Amino acid sequence: MMWTRSSDMAMRAALYLAEQRKWSTVAEMASHEALPRFYLAKVLKMLAGQGLLRSRRGPSGGFMLAFPPERVTLAQILESLGDGPRPDGGLLAARCRRCLERTTLADVLKAMHAPGSCLGAAASTD
Repeated sequence: MMWTRSSDMAMRAALYLAEQRKWSTVAEMASHEALPRFYLAKVLKMLAGQGLLRSRRGPSGGFMLAFPPERVTLAQILESLGDGPRPDGGLLAARCRRCLERTTLADVLKAMHAPGSCLGAAASTD
């Protein structure tokens, strides 16, 4: 499975936007997630170009999820960047792909905020 710095950045930004549920600027996301602003802007533009994010310019602009978090899967995010398990990657890749296709941003947020969750513990230490 291919997991790049862009993939990590896209996931973190998408989760941030899913949690905020409002227009957010690149500067806000970069500051909150401790990410390089210009690289983040490039990744966000790619996601917007694939239709996963909406973008608008101006003082009240920024980025927002194009769909509710319950409708955005991890596979969609990775595939919009050209990442993720390849269809010809064998049994393990196929199982990873199915899992990513079934897991939404809402699922990850729920797990992150669940008491005792390994996702919640990992998120709190970053």
